[in-house]
Amino acid sequence: MWTWETSASDAIDLEVPGGSARLAACWYAPATFSFNVNFTDGNTHQLTLYVLDFDQRGRTETIQIVNAATGAVLVTQQLANFTSGLYPTFQISGNVKINVTCTAGVNAVVSGLFFGA
Repeated sequence: MWTWETSASDAIDLEVPGGSARLAACWYAPATFSFNVNFTDGNTHQLTLYVLDFDQRGRTETIQIVNAATGAVLVTQQLANFTSGLYPTFQISGNVKINVTCTAGVNAVVSGLFFGA
């Protein structure tokens, strides 16, 4: 995890739960990183990521949602120009792997992960 600012006040920075403070931070990797989300209730759920190129390093990245059991790619989304932040949203069910791949700039980043509407 990388933190750009801990006392951020810009609206592009995420609010810290339970307060009015904001934080500019991210999970990152030079090329690719992945994480799993597993819903076991059989329902479809909304998953929203927050991506932010906070330090304006020209990042572009690809997000892939992959079936964790079969490896089948379910959806691919290219992201660019996110210095003001973007919220790509996906409908997922079951066990999925989210791959985040840097396609330009210094690294791949995700600053937030949200479930539900």
